[in-house]
Amino acid sequence: MGRERRRTDLYGRVRRFLYGLLLLAAAPGAVATDELAYVGKYWGAQPVATASQSRALARLQGLILIGGSTQYDVPPQLALDSVTAEIPEQGAERVPHFMISATASGRVRDGAGFDLAVNEFGTFGLDLQLKPDTGAWILGGALELSRAPGPARYVAVVPEVRVQGLHRTETRYLPFEASLKQVAGAAPQLAFKWRA
Repeated sequence: MGRERRRTDLYGRVRRFLYGLLLLAAAPGAVATDELAYVGKYWGAQPVATASQSRALARLQGLILIGGSTQYDVPPQLALDSVTAEIPEQGAERVPHFMISATASGRVRDGAGFDLAVNEFGTFGLDLQLKPDTGAWILGGALELSRAPGPARYVAVVPEVRVQGLHRTETRYLPFEASLKQVAGAAPQLAFKWRA
């Protein structure tokens, strides 16, 4: 009886109300954390694939930023943010993640080019191009890997994606993943994909 009275008295109702406000205030932060963990997965260690499967020799993950221009006839600005790399090692149970910095390449006229150097592995060259479309922009391009040592080069197409309704002060974030994979008995393949 005494327990039931404590739950329904004024003090209990105020306490539950304040607790509900606390949960409501914490919800946006929890949602953003979950979404970043889903989209990025930058900092967690991933298990290495077994030798019988397709094996990743290198993997990059990052965000492409598309910033609207203050002038309608000027194309949006392209930038890279939070690019990480992982290079699996034979026999290791975990794959280390590390940040890499992007430098402008100057190869692209209608877009942007970035060089992503991964120490002792090679340099990923990401060339992005923007094409105007009716009320939107089409973003595509190419990815090339020059692997050290030697003259090994790999090329992949960046699938085109349509960016609609980009306002002048708006910034869009497009998560991507690039990987060089090795299948037993075949040459390594470079791939680029947009992440959901």
